[in-house]
Amino acid sequence: MRIIPLDCGTMQFPYSFIYPGEEPADDGWLSASIAAFIIEHPDGLILFDTGCDPAGMRGSWPEAYRQIPFRESYLPAQLDALDIRPADIRYVVASHLHFDHAGCLHLFPDTPVFVNQAELDATLHAYENGLDLNAHLPSDIENWRKANLTWEPIPSDMQERELASGVTIVNLGAGHSWGMLGLLVELPAGNNYFLAADTIYTEKHMGPPPVVPTVVHDREGYRRTISSIASYASSHDAKIIYGHDIAQLQSLLDKGWIE
Repeated sequence: MRIIPLDCGTMQFPYSFIYPGEEPADDGWLSASIAAFIIEHPDGLILFDTGCDPAGMRGSWPEAYRQIPFRESYLPAQLDALDIRPADIRYVVASHLHFDHAGCLHLFPDTPVFVNQAELDATLHAYENGLDLNAHLPSDIENWRKANLTWEPIPSDMQERELASGVTIVNLGAGHSWGMLGLLVELPAGNNYFLAADTIYTEKHMGPPPVVPTVVHDREGYRRTISSIASYASSHDAKIIYGHDIAQLQSLLDKGWIE
């Protein structure tokens, strides 16, 4: 059993977008990594997040999103390099449904996709009623519908769900988005990891005090989530893997895998 990090590109944002209220140290821009993770498990392969839709920069995204400085790298090529087909994935866990995490969900029409119930409901409701979708994109939602995905929603009253021995979905509630999921992976060698996705962008966002980035649905929920993850990770002796920490991801990519 091991964790394999996947490079799904980088985006650049104004420094103040990631660290509001702070003066930038260089040109005022900051690179944010986009990642997915494969957990090789005796029961089958588990995928956490899927990165961006490869068709996004080619026209399916709104113009504003296509203006984001973006180093393109996509999940299909990452899986190909590992000789993994989408059909080989037993479970997909979507931390949330923003474009940089859920853009390739449509590649897994026959695979159970675990998602926070509130996140799924609010995303579809906003789409169907012409409401603000924030970083949930219509093209992604349309792809999911065409694929007729097999959703496995995690309800708000379910705090944890064991997906496989040593792999636990953790319901983190509202914060960065309408509903977030994390993943605890307890490896046989005793090295435990908590995949936090955008509940915590980088180590610096941990604080204290917690740093709340610009794209946040519930600011108080975001702060509470950081505190609860810190406590949960500590109680499970788990190292936190952050959502957009480019230096941390590069160190994991350099290793190739974690076991």
